[in-house]
Amino acid sequence: MGAVVAYAASSAGYNASLLVIPQDAVLAGITTAAAQMVDESYVVSPLANYFFSFGSSIVLAIIITIVAELVLNKMTAKLRAEEDASGASALDSLAIGRDTDTTEPIEGDNLLSYTPREAKGLRNVLIALVVFLGVYFLLLFPSWSPFAGETGPLSSSLLTDIVPVISILFIVLGMTYGITTGSISAPKDVPRMMAESVKELTPIIVLFLIASQFVAYFKWTNMGTVLALNGAEGLKALDAHPLVVLTGIVLLISLFNLMITSGSAQWTLLAPILVPMLMMVGIAPETTQAVYRIADAPTNITTPVAAYFVFTLGYIQKFSRKAGIGTLMSMTIPLAVSMLVGWFLLFVAWWLLGIPLGPGVPVR
Repeated sequence: MGAVVAYAASSAGYNASLLVIPQDAVLAGITTAAAQMVDESYVVSPLANYFFSFGSSIVLAIIITIVAELVLNKMTAKLRAEEDASGASALDSLAIGRDTDTTEPIEGDNLLSYTPREAKGLRNVLIALVVFLGVYFLLLFPSWSPFAGETGPLSSSLLTDIVPVISILFIVLGMTYGITTGSISAPKDVPRMMAESVKELTPIIVLFLIASQFVAYFKWTNMGTVLALNGAEGLKALDAHPLVVLTGIVLLISLFNLMITSGSAQWTLLAPILVPMLMMVGIAPETTQAVYRIADAPTNITTPVAAYFVFTLGYIQKFSRKAGIGTLMSMTIPLAVSMLVGWFLLFVAWWLLGIPLGPGVPVR
């Protein structure tokens, strides 16, 4: 059950966080490009959904806990009961932390152990993080700062272009840890390690290249504008309440999510249509983006197309021979449905109460 809960929390709850994350900047950039098809001066801040994201992370944690206690516990107990003698002992070893035939810790118990030098490295990383954030806020808020925004902190380049800031933060923290632990012993080690990291990011770089070309061609052909105009005319003819329209958008994206599990890739496809279309019927891009965040994540955990689905299944099968795709799907569907419904109901309450989605961003 622990593996399923961790999978759901990290994948289905990926778009909700107590902190500003790189995904905020990625989605804001795509939303800005889509909104500028209607208004060339429109800019969506990475903080546009921060208040809603913060509240969502707390609500989703509660939902996951309730489903785990009331549903997944019973399903795990039933799976354990159905195991044969050898299978059951393997599953029980997971619960008590011991192998079947010995009192020795199971393999992997000591994966979290660390050396004194590594402990010192973690301490120095924490110190570096505090210092970095202190300098960041010192440059963000004062009016005398060279990075001060024309209309206040929200217009500062430290927020509107937060991706380089996050990159510099990770470089500083990584170098601090590497120098302390000795994994970085000379300046030449840094470019080498950065090059190795970029290799792992190659699929994402290729994805962004294709996504940028798609957005550019969509804008050049005016296809997005035509679809948005036709869609807006249809919505006006229906004269439906905005919450009804947004409910339909959530259901549509949830279905797409079963086939396209990458949030940024799917938003690249849909934003040039949905954002301008809903702008024309009075729904702000920030609100459309918030609704997309809701629909994009929960159903991810139910489809075998998702990479982490296979990873989680492989981990579970170490302890239960009978576990298969159907087993994992049966455990993730209650979580996905509960999170999707609960998250959207939170948005409805947010809308009805008129709570801002982010700093200076009204929900309607």
